[in-house]
Formats: sequence, structure tokens, C-alpha cells
Amino acid sequence: MRVLGEASWLGGLAYLGLSDCGLADGAVAVLAALPLRALRALDLSHARAATPRALRALAHVPWAPQLVRLDLSGCSGAGRDPAAWAELAAAPLRSLLVLRIEGAGLCAAGARALRAAE
Repeated sequence: MRVLGEASWLGGLAYLGLSDCGLADGAVAVLAALPLRALRALDLSHARAATPRALRALAHVPWAPQLVRLDLSGCSGAGRDPAAWAELAAAPLRSLLVLRIEGAGLCAAGARALRAAE
């Protein structure tokens, strides 16, 4: 993931698909720090090794306001902590139109946190 951060074209990337890449929390934290100024869609589907820590990292990315699509489907390890979902729900995702979370292990309290988000 760090090598990707060195790519000169990274700042202009609009879509990043990392489905089935086996990303864990550390890789998501590195991803969160990348200068993805133009990113509009992020696909992290089936990152089964990601935990609630990954959700927390995504909640604080500087490029959250511009995301239109976020796919966390199949990230079954991420959904166990309602506080992590609440943190993601509180993120400045003003442009978000599509959030895929099927199979993400979303618990009832996490669903309530997402529903309560402004």
C-alpha cells in the first residue's frame, strides 16, 4: 500500500478498487493517509481481515467529503463494534450516494448509529 502512495498519478484517481485484496487494519490506515484528492469511489469489499479499527480510520480520512460511493460489503470483521459504525456515521460524508454494507457484520446498534446520522 505504501508503494501505491508514491505513484505520481494518485492525486487524480477517481476510483480505487481494492476488492478481495485481503486488506487488514494497517493497510486501511495507510490508505487513509494517502493524498486521494480526486477520489470519488472506494471499493474495499471483502476485506475480511479489516476490523472496527478500519472503520474508524475511514471516518477520519481528509477525502471523506468528496466520496460518492463506499463499498464495505463482505467486510465481516468490521461490523462488530457499534461505536465504530457511529464514528463512520459521524464522518463528513456529505457527497455519499452509495454505501454498500451487506455482509459487513453490521450489528443492530451499528445500524441505529447509521440511521441516526445527519
